[in-house]
Amino acid sequence: MTNEEFLRTIFPNNNSFQCDQRFRYIQPSKLNPHNNALYYAICAVTEQTRKNDNFISLNVLVCDDVGTKAETPSLPPSYIIESSPNNFQYGYILTTPETDINKAKALITHLINSGYTDAAAHGVVRLVRLPSGINGKNEPDKKDFEVHLTHWDPGTTYSYQELTSFFGIASKSSKQSSQANYEIPTHIPDGQRNSELTKLCGYLFSQGYTLVEVSALMYTYNNTLCETPIPQEELQAIISSI
Repeated sequence: MTNEEFLRTIFPNNNSFQCDQRFRYIQPSKLNPHNNALYYAICAVTEQTRKNDNFISLNVLVCDDVGTKAETPSLPPSYIIESSPNNFQYGYILTTPETDINKAKALITHLINSGYTDAAAHGVVRLVRLPSGINGKNEPDKKDFEVHLTHWDPGTTYSYQELTSFFGIASKSSKQSSQANYEIPTHIPDGQRNSELTKLCGYLFSQGYTLVEVSALMYTYNNTLCETPIPQEELQAIISSI
């Protein structure tokens, strides 16, 4: 299974975005897995550019950090990629890609709240691993680790409604459990900013705050709780993803 074959299966209209660790667009036929960390966006895009304005459709939903930061979903995936030792990404190909960006965002929010992915894995144009390449992160057990497919079943696909049902039910169960015990942190270190701010934002919305109120509170929390505040565009992306 080459990266190009993988992409053509998920994006039959050849409208995928893929890149290396420098996040520059690369033609699928020119992806070189040798000593390169390679990624693709979960949505189809126009103009070979990865941003919300160029969103065409959500083609695959991906659970990140399964086995380490996230629980293992019982729903059979379309594929599994081992991205680092005992750390996996579970992909769920949509039978019909979802073209409504707001519905796509809602599904990703359900996924994050379900506990089946890293809490920082937000955004409809987020990048996930391609099946061939290296991990590339500057950690001894990850830097030269060869990313690879451990499961490939592209015939297993799901409708938007099926994915919403599974992850939405899990999301409600998880939120009822976690929000009952949630406490707003007093300090957020640099390595936990995205995940902690995402949890905090989700908590505020669950308590009935409006978008305007949440935005104001998140601005304050970012500047007072974070060891180093994240850029405003990143903060806005977190708020928009919930």
